Amino acid sequence: MHSLVVLILCVLLSAGDDIDEAYEQYKQKYHLHFNSSEDAFRRGIFAESYARIVEVNGRNGLSYKLGITEFAAMTDEEFSNLLVCKDSISPPVARIIDPLSEEGIRHKNKLRVLAPPKTVDWRSAGAVAPVRKQNGCGSCYAMAATEATEGILQIKTKKLVPLSVQQIVDCSSSSPFGNDGCKGGFQVNSYYYIEERGIVSESSYPYVAAAGACKTNITRDVHKQCLRPGDLL
Repeated sequence: MHSLVVLILCVLLSAGDDIDEAYEQYKQKYHLHFNSSEDAFRRGIFAESYARIVEVNGRNGLSYKLGITEFAAMTDEEFSNLLVCKDSISPPVARIIDPLSEEGIRHKNKLRVLAPPKTVDWRSAGAVAPVRKQNGCGSCYAMAATEATEGILQIKTKKLVPLSVQQIVDCSSSSPFGNDGCKGGFQVNSYYYIEERGIVSESSYPYVAAAGACKTNITRDVHKQCLRPGDLL
């Protein structure tokens, strides 16, 4: 840990001009404006982020590269408050399918045993949409569920259609689904909602990073539904 701190300090001392230029570009890109005292504070945080990026990207053998994002001048606490769900909610009451029931047998009959491939990259197959930003809404559960569903639909139809995260946020908080809007939720509850109520596209019901009333005039429109209630993927 001590050696990492020393390395970051060395990077900060040797890259002052580069940091100043990168910081100004960062503020321009994300349309940020601070007063003089706030600017000095934010530049200090940005400089630490910049040094970590330089240090990590200088390592050999990594499969990724770090870059400057809109969060580069935020404190850890600010970042956590922005992205982490604010309140805890009860765990989901998962719907367990009895394997001997009619529904369980129906699901089992659809299974096929296949030899798994050595590697799978659904990105290259076009089944993974660009990364979304949840902003100040604790909607990670809804994003995870919709993005997984998007991938399954693309594999079946060869068309990648962004689905409505906002529909899950607004409409799956009522009984029996049990999510809690921007305060958090669970993927299993979201899948149950999609199975029971269907889901429309992102363009029909756009994301606004805030919980609101469910727009049933949109969600119940069969012409807008990418998946209808009862559809099996």
